[in-house]
Amino acid sequence: MKTLRIKENQEESIRKLAININKKLIQLGREPLRDSELAHILFKRVNSMRQNRRRRTHYHRKLKMEWLILIDILQIIGIIWLIYWGYTQWYEYLETQKSIANSLERMCSYKLRELSKNPETKPYSDRIDI
Repeated sequence: MKTLRIKENQEESIRKLAININKKLIQLGREPLRDSELAHILFKRVNSMRQNRRRRTHYHRKLKMEWLILIDILQIIGIIWLIYWGYTQWYEYLETQKSIANSLERMCSYKLRELSKNPETKPYSDRIDI
């Protein structure tokens, strides 16, 4: 058997608590407890409360970690979507620029054909006014 060293005020608190609990036990028709028995019951209760707190804390950490992983996955999906969206916008921009360039090329070739048909072309026929 081991002894437990506690401060006087702690011992007094346990004694007062034991008195109050024993009063309640007597009112209920039960046998009173010694201070040491009550201390053992309190230590067991505190220990089980600590274990429950550890379990809850572990559960909350695990749950929190799962949410953080989910948030990371959503961020990655968002980044991939933004990259895809940017690529499609750039592709559309390039396609628009190509169609504009093709239209200008067709207009220039048409203008050159018109100028070549006219025998009275100016000396600077390579310059085209559009």
